[in-house]
Amino acid sequence: MTGSVRERVWAPSLDPWKYYVSVGVLTVFALLILFGGLQFARTLVSGMLVNRSVTIYNSTQNIENASRSVNTALKVLPANDRAHRAAIELGLLQLKQLIVSGDESSEARTQLQNILTSTIQHGLTAVSIESTNYQNWLSLARLYGELAGVGVEGAEERARSAYEEARKSSTTNPYPLLALAQLDLLKKDESSARANLLSALELKPNLAMALFLLSQIDARAGNLAEAAKSAEEVVRVVPEDPLGWYNLGTIYYVSGKYENSTAALGRAVGLKNDYANALFLLSASYAALERFDDARTALREVIALNPSVTSLPEMLARLEKGENPFAPSDNNAVDQ
Repeated sequence: MTGSVRERVWAPSLDPWKYYVSVGVLTVFALLILFGGLQFARTLVSGMLVNRSVTIYNSTQNIENASRSVNTALKVLPANDRAHRAAIELGLLQLKQLIVSGDESSEARTQLQNILTSTIQHGLTAVSIESTNYQNWLSLARLYGELAGVGVEGAEERARSAYEEARKSSTTNPYPLLALAQLDLLKKDESSARANLLSALELKPNLAMALFLLSQIDARAGNLAEAAKSAEEVVRVVPEDPLGWYNLGTIYYVSGKYENSTAALGRAVGLKNDYANALFLLSASYAALERFDDARTALREVIALNPSVTSLPEMLARLEKGENPFAPSDNNAVDQ
């Protein structure tokens, strides 16, 4: 009929196979969108739970609650390598807590073994999830390094292997070299430690820990001028660290530069007023300069902090007489 509206019915193509292929593609595409959205949500929630665990520990030092949050993060997304790294850190804290407790019961030993096994597994899982992420290798290496420090057989070799993998994943990162140097120092291989520290400093010249360790190696070797240079650089980079000032003051004292040592040790005590070692060496520096009033003041503070050390009052009595009780033989080594 003229002017009438024809009813239009959409029908599939005359080629049925094209229709079914189109429907299949659309279905797969829709599923991919749905799965991608769910995966994104899981990643987001898992990451938030890891962040929550960090907040919990930093605010309460409650390892159990922080671990619970990390475990939930891994249930949401088992392939979250960051959550596995967090589990390693918390596992190390649990291990230290158990060791410090001194509990030698069979239950404590079983708990320690279970935590150790679980923590190692988290490290291995992290590197299996993302083997190109140097942070995963660093976490695993640090775990083995801690175990090497308490004499666990084979731990040092595994730590070195993991640090080498970290170096491959991040060739400009100095921290694997620094960590290798620390492993060298554990077995008193100062030559290898020096080489690794110098390599780390080539990558990052102001790496404070590398400079600190290098200064101690040089001091023990009697290279006091070089030791002082490294120690001076440490306090320039991190001026608020009392250990850096104590290290520098110790090197000055051993070098016989007592004016310099009083200044450096005074800074250490100013940053940490109960720093007994720094106060003791500060008293010795004052005594070497025959500033006996200042020496007595510093030594009295040491006595207040260490009332059970019976030799200290005897040293104070000698200072009261205007004598220097600090034997020259005490000046022969740097003792941190």
